[in-house]
Amino acid sequence: MRFASLKLNVLAAAALMAATGSVWAQPATPPTASPSAPLRELGKPEEDFSLDVSAYQVDGLSDASAARLAAITAPFTGKGRHYEDLVNATAAVTLYMQRELGYYVGFAYLPEQQAKDGSVHIAVLEGRLDQIQLNWPDDVPVRREVVESYLAALKPGEVIRVKDLERVVFLVNDLQGARTRFEIGEGREPGTASLVVTPTAEARVSGRGELDSLGSRYTGVGRLSGGMTVLSPTGRGDAISVNALSSFSGDLAFAGASYVSPVGTSGWRLGAAVSKVRYRLDKDEFPSNLNGTVVAASGFGLYPLGRSRNLNVFSLLSYENKRFDDRESGLSYRKHSDDVQAGLLGDFRDNLFNGAVNTYELSWLQGRIRFDAADVSSTGLNDTFGKANLGYSRLQNLVSNRLQFYARYQGQIATTTLDATERFAIGGPTVVRAYAPGEAAADTGHVVTAELRFLPPESWFGRVAHELMFSTFYDWGHAKTGPNAGLPATRSVLSGYGLGVVWERPADVALRLNLAWRASGEPLSDGGTHQPRANAVVTKNF
Repeated sequence: MRFASLKLNVLAAAALMAATGSVWAQPATPPTASPSAPLRELGKPEEDFSLDVSAYQVDGLSDASAARLAAITAPFTGKGRHYEDLVNATAAVTLYMQRELGYYVGFAYLPEQQAKDGSVHIAVLEGRLDQIQLNWPDDVPVRREVVESYLAALKPGEVIRVKDLERVVFLVNDLQGARTRFEIGEGREPGTASLVVTPTAEARVSGRGELDSLGSRYTGVGRLSGGMTVLSPTGRGDAISVNALSSFSGDLAFAGASYVSPVGTSGWRLGAAVSKVRYRLDKDEFPSNLNGTVVAASGFGLYPLGRSRNLNVFSLLSYENKRFDDRESGLSYRKHSDDVQAGLLGDFRDNLFNGAVNTYELSWLQGRIRFDAADVSSTGLNDTFGKANLGYSRLQNLVSNRLQFYARYQGQIATTTLDATERFAIGGPTVVRAYAPGEAAADTGHVVTAELRFLPPESWFGRVAHELMFSTFYDWGHAKTGPNAGLPATRSVLSGYGLGVVWERPADVALRLNLAWRASGEPLSDGGTHQPRANAVVTKNF
C-alpha cells in the first residue's frame, strides 16, 4: 500500500483570505466591496480595550450547528473581554471547522466591525475548490483520462473536505505506474483554492531476486526466488506479476502469475491469480518417494470502505480452487478444495505515546474439500470446514527516530478438524522463529511477537546508519489439533527469543537476518536440535 505525497502550503490559508489588509476598526462604515468579497480582517489594536460580549455570530458557515457554535464560543463571552478573547473564540471556530466538519483549508477570522448589543461577528472562509490543474507529463503509462475520472469526484465550488480530498489522493496513487503529487494553491477568487495535480512516471517494469534460508530441510533449506511486475500494461493503472521459486536441491519449485486492475472510480480492484507448486521430500527421510503437485486458481475483489492518511479499511472477497496430487510408492492420492473468503483489513495511525502505526486483518473462510478416491469419514475430516484468520500489529514510536516497539498477533480459529493443507503452523521464520517451517501445524493456533527495534545514529555508521535496524525479539505460540479419526486432541506451546538486523537500501538491496533460540517446546517436525536457528533473506531489486 503506497502513501501519497500531499502537500499543503502553509500560506494556503492566508491565500484564501486574499484580503486587502488588517487594521483595527474605528466605528465601522458600510463596505464598498462586492458582496462576495471577504470582510477586512481586524488587526490587533495598538491599545488594549475591554468590552462586554453576550454572544458570537458566525457568518458564512453553511454546515454549522448554531447550538454547537454557541457552546464552542461560550467560554469567551462575558463582561470585560479583551482582544485575545475574541481571537481565541475565532481559533475555536477554526478548530471546529477542521476537526468536526472536516474542512481542509477553511478557517475563521475576526473581521472589522462595530460591537453592537454585545454581539461579536466572526467571519468564515470555507475554502471552496476553484479549479483542478492537472500537469501531465508525456511519459506516464497511466492514461490521462483514467486520472481525470478519479479527479471528477472533486467538484469546483464545493467545500474542500479532508475525507473527500484524501480519498481521491490515495485512490489516484493506488493506480500502478504513477506517483501523483497533490498541492493546494491560491484560487482565482477570494476564499477559494486550486488543486494542482502532478503525476510522475514509475518504472514500467521492475524485478526482484531473492536468496533465503527459510525452507524446510525435507525440500531444501536454501531457496532462490525472483519476480517481475509490469505496471499499467493497458494504461488503466493495472499490474501483471509473475513469480518463481526453487530450492537449491530442486525438491521444491513454485511458479505463479497474477493480474489486478482498478474497476470504475470508486476504488474497486479486481484480480486473479494462478500458481503451481511441485515438491519432493528428501529420499533419505522418506524412502517411499513422497512427492506431488498443487495447482491453485483464485479471483478476488477489494474495495476501500475508508481510504485516508490515518485510517484505511478494505473489504475483501475471494474464491480459490486448489487441486492436490500427492504420490507415494507409485500410488496417487488426489483431492481438491474450494474456498470462499470474506474479510476486512487495513491500517490506522494514532498519537498515543508518541504515535504508532497499526495494521489489522479479520476474515472468515468457508471451504469444501473432496477426496477423489477415499471415504472422507475414514480420514476423520468433514467435507466442509470453516476458519477465522486474525491479525493485528502495532509499531510504537518510543524515542523519535531511535527506538521502536513492535507487537504482533496472528492466529487461526477452526470450527472443525482440518486437512493438513489448511492448518496453521506456529513454528517458522514468520511466526515462532526458533523453529523449522511448519512446526506444530494445527487447526487452531495463536502466535504473539514482541520486538524492540533500535535505529542507530549516524555517528555510529555514517550515512549507512539510516539503512540499518537492530532488534531483539520474543515469540510465543499455542496450537491445538483434533480430535482426529479417534485420536485425542493435542496441544503445543512453543516460544523463542533472538536478535535481528535489517539493512535496507530502498528500491535497491536489502539484507534481513535473525538468530533465534528456543525457550520452550521441543522441535518435532524436522528433528533438528541445533541452536540458534538462522533465518536470512537477501533481496535485490531491479
